[in-house]
Amino acid sequence: MHRKILGSLLALICLGLAAGPVKAGRPAGTLKWTFNTAGTINSTPALGPDGTIYVGSDNKLFAVNADGTQKWVSYTSVATLALGGDGTIYAGSGSKLYAFSPVDGSVKWIFTLGGADSSTPAAGPDSTIYVGAADGLLYAVYGRRVPSGPGSIPGTNSILLGD
Repeated sequence: MHRKILGSLLALICLGLAAGPVKAGRPAGTLKWTFNTAGTINSTPALGPDGTIYVGSDNKLFAVNADGTQKWVSYTSVATLALGGDGTIYAGSGSKLYAFSPVDGSVKWIFTLGGADSSTPAAGPDSTIYVGAADGLLYAVYGRRVPSGPGSIPGTNSILLGD
């Protein structure tokens, strides 16, 4: 077991060294900057197409510029993050799925799941957001279109997949 871990670590170090220096003449593996959220980081960071880093920390969603400065903060607890093709940030928190504007962090919409979110949202090529919940269902949520057909939920903009 230790041999496998050490081998993986060595492979990562070699890959890092093989990558060569990064921007601004820094050699690989040197600290570029830090950003203090003043709390516990509770989501995996997501990287936007413009280089903005999105991360959840203690009831806040932070947008951090590529240079380490704060772009904006939204006061909503998030646990899981995904980005849509248009840059919209999708975040799961408890039994809610949020869509945030990448420009200023404002909430575009909120969808209530049938149970607490239990997976990271995934954005499809047609702007459908997929997320699993503790009720055992996979939800397919449309950003602006109203779905129709088998599995659609009347009065909502979602489709349930599962039993």
